[in-house]
Amino acid sequence: MSLLAQEMGIFENLQKDELEMVSSYAASLVRNRVAHSDAYYQFQEARERMLNKNPMSDDEIDKLIHE
Repeated sequence: MSLLAQEMGIFENLQKDELEMVSSYAASLVRNRVAHSDAYYQFQEARERMLNKNPMSDDEIDKLIHE
């Protein structure tokens, strides 16, 4: 993740205890994140079922979606 100079300035202006708190919070967000939601997996299952019914390839469908 890249930071803009203005965003970096925010971190540089924090006191030591504030910076530790922000770092701890960010680490806990990363540590406790969920890779994907249930809705994502349900979407992928539905997509797989549709791909099995459709004669088009996965790449052809993606191309149409992104046009």
